[in-house]
Formats: sequence, C-alpha cells, structure tokens
Amino acid sequence: MAAAALDAFRASYAAGAPPTLQEAERTVALKSGATLAFAAPTGFTDASGTPYTCHEVAFFLMHGTKGQAGYIKECTQGKVKRVAFIDQRVLLAYLKGELSEHKQLLLGAGPGAGAAAGAAAALGEADAGAGAAAQDVGALLAEAAPLADRNSVLLCSRKDFSPVLQLLSSLRREDDAAERRRAEEARRERAERAAREARQGNRFERDTKGALAGQLGDH
Repeated sequence: MAAAALDAFRASYAAGAPPTLQEAERTVALKSGATLAFAAPTGFTDASGTPYTCHEVAFFLMHGTKGQAGYIKECTQGKVKRVAFIDQRVLLAYLKGELSEHKQLLLGAGPGAGAAAGAAAALGEADAGAGAAAQDVGALLAEAAPLADRNSVLLCSRKDFSPVLQLLSSLRREDDAAERRRAEEARRERAERAAREARQGNRFERDTKGALAGQLGDH
C-alpha cells in the first residue's frame, strides 16, 4: 500500500494536479478521486528509514513552491514534519520519472499496486495538457534564496553534517566564481582604460605635430 500511495502521488505530479488536504476527514485528495489517509505511510523514507506519511508528502507538494524559508514556515505553523532538504531531491527525481531506484524508495509490489496503476491511468487521461502549465516544484526550489537553503540544512534534526559540508562547498565554489568574474572585469576595465589613454596620447601627438608644422610654415 505504501508503494501504491507513492505511485499515486507520482501520477498526480505528472498530470500537474497538486493534491488537496481534507482536514475534517484527515485525508489527502487526488484529482483521480482517490483519497489517502494522512497517517498512511508512503514508499519514501528519510535517511534513517522512517517513512514519510501521505500528509507530509502532500504538504511538501503544496507548499514547496514557496522556497525553503516559506516551506519551513508553513511546516512550523501547521506542525507538520517537513521533508528534509536532501530528501526533497530524491522525492522530486522520482516524481519526475528521473529516478526508479533508491535506498529511500520502497517500491516493492504490494496489494495496492493495482489500485495505484488505476489511479495513474485516470490521472494520465485527465487534463493531459495541464502538465506543461504546472509549476515545476524542483525548479522553484533551485531558485530559493541561498539564506533559505542555509537555514533548511542547519535545521536538519539528524546528526548528519554532510549536507552542511556540501552547502559550504557549493557556496565556496560560488564565491570563487564571483571572485574570478570580478578579476576579469577589473582586467578588462584596465585594458580599456589603457587603450583610451593610448588613443588620446596619439591624438595629442598628431595635434601637436600639426600645430608645430603650421607654425614653421608661417615662418
């Protein structure tokens, strides 16, 4: 059933149909008409092996477009466990069809596999053109502010500092690239200034020689 829920989310994402939350019933509603219990586990786990629930995955798909800072704020206000920053990439890659196997994806066939296939077919037929207009959560996350990314990593509850090291390495590369751009711009400005001064010097020399020749001619 867990794998079936994840497949249903994948079909919903492919169709550009974000899930909705039915708070009264404590269920996630998909455009196919299928509903998933908030507390039901998905086939997607965090790094410690704890499955994310349908509520947590749906909440990410609904609010992840706000960037890391906005998403963390929504999770805090709603008291919802957030999908960790490093886990988001795995989830999005699977939903986009870019990933079929991963240690955090429990995709073994189960009794709900048939229902998931039916949900996928129904969602695939509904609004086939909606996917092109749907917002790409992954792209928007990639454009999140660097400060938001820093916060999301440092708020990670697990004692795994590899994301911090990865972030610092990425920021260092960005700083190095910016420094190279500044150095190149400074070099180009010096070259242009030298060229302007050379042109002005040549023009002054020609004018001086012309004036001198005119004076000699008058004599």
